[in-house]
Amino acid sequence: IGSAKNNKWSLVYYVNESDGDTILFYPEGPVRVSPKRGRILLFPASLKHAGSNPVESFERIVINIVMETD
Repeated sequence: IGSAKNNKWSLVYYVNESDGDTILFYPEGPVRVSPKRGRILLFPASLKHAGSNPVESFERIVINIVMETD
């Protein structure tokens, strides 16, 4: 999990069902994660990522947390 060099993590909690994926940009290629109510996404904070706007849903509610581990 964490190391002294990379100990910051991003956590995304999806509050509601929606479209508007979160995109993680791994060296091997992008990975899309769809918002599902109750889903938690955890990834290294240094990983490039983006959220896309919902098109069909009225709203996309997420809680974003950046944390540091020892």
